[in-house]
Amino acid sequence: MSESINIDDIKSKIDDIAKNGIAYIIGLHVFFDSLRYFERENIIDTLEPAFGEKVAQYVCSQIEEAFQHIDKHARVKIEGKEVYLYEYLKKYILERYVSKTILEEAEKRFNQMPEEDKKFLSVACAIINRLNNMDYHLKLSVKRQEDGLITILSSDFDFFTFVVSLASGFDISNVRTLFYKYFLGYQSDQAATRYLLKIYPVVEPYIEKLASEVSNYVRIPDKQEIKSKLEELYRKGDLLDLLKLAVIEWALSSRLESDLGFAVHFFGIPYKQIIEAIMVEGIISNGFINPLIYDDVKEAINVLYKEALKELMDIFKSIFEENGYASLCGRECCTFTKPTEKSIYLCFLPWPKRYYLSGAEEIGTKAVVVRGLPSQLLFQHLKKYEGVEKFVWLFLDIKNRRIIVPIDGERKEIYAELEKILSKYFTIEPFDLEKFKGHPSSS
Repeated sequence: MSESINIDDIKSKIDDIAKNGIAYIIGLHVFFDSLRYFERENIIDTLEPAFGEKVAQYVCSQIEEAFQHIDKHARVKIEGKEVYLYEYLKKYILERYVSKTILEEAEKRFNQMPEEDKKFLSVACAIINRLNNMDYHLKLSVKRQEDGLITILSSDFDFFTFVVSLASGFDISNVRTLFYKYFLGYQSDQAATRYLLKIYPVVEPYIEKLASEVSNYVRIPDKQEIKSKLEELYRKGDLLDLLKLAVIEWALSSRLESDLGFAVHFFGIPYKQIIEAIMVEGIISNGFINPLIYDDVKEAINVLYKEALKELMDIFKSIFEENGYASLCGRECCTFTKPTEKSIYLCFLPWPKRYYLSGAEEIGTKAVVVRGLPSQLLFQHLKKYEGVEKFVWLFLDIKNRRIIVPIDGERKEIYAELEKILSKYFTIEPFDLEKFKGHPSSS
């Protein structure tokens, strides 16, 4: 802990600088809320959109000169409690100067805001509200801090702008600067992978107002429309429709390229092409779910998955029960048992996705039933994907009542057991990798 720091002297310097106006007050707060070596960039980037380049440069120089010999990261004792100096001074500036000054200035700027900027900010504010206290693909998060500040943290410099553009369809260069200009928000970036916009809580009423007007600028699908669109994709069940559902589910749960690997192999389309090609208006584009309806899409896809899963399970339960088997189903899998036969364990996927069959180790006949017909690439990939698991894949074409079965000598006995029952209800088409050159038609 530093004993040589005169806190009253530092506060006196802050008071003298703050008398010069709002640009200095914001600059001071940014200075003490930035890590060492990031102060200058954060102050200038914050002040330039709101006050112009000359003011930003001059204010920054004045603040740097005033505090160049002060270690703001030193620990000091305040009222018997040891804290970092910058934490104490941030709070001092916030409580003494920021709230009233920012509110008055933001009100003036808000009332003078042109319609074009209001449009962009309306979408951005709606996104902030929808993403409150949650992460968006691990690349964007919105949090309310203990001091009331609203923080928008992005892992890429332009990701927040990208998300606003995605939701609105507008071409925006840098949405963060609009918050600096109209709401006197500020930049608190720390490194090349941590981009942080902070907004003072006193301007939250304006954020709420703009967010409430978002439907004036962009069309937002309601829950029923989202549900209907996803159900239509499943009912149509063409190859591209199943791919869309697979990508939507992936985009809601992960941003890892490897987690889309099964779909890449299944559909025989490179990752980049899938991301560029899959678009459902208002719901997903470029591999990202519209943030304005993120929770609604997640809810709809979960409901659809459960309904579609039940449909698949019911088809096979009916088949096995007609053949004298008792069925016990839970989550995604069913166990079918008959006194004189081996037990059969089937898991079901309404559309292709990454899946590892686990459990039921004591059951010899195990399979995963997937709706959709795969590309040749998947069959080349299956052995590596399965590892040493003793289960098989059944690719289901519901419309044409057929099942594609990849030929595998190691699992021949398992296939034979299933074929004995399923061939009464479906055309079973063995798949010979060496002879196969094309791609099965869509399901």
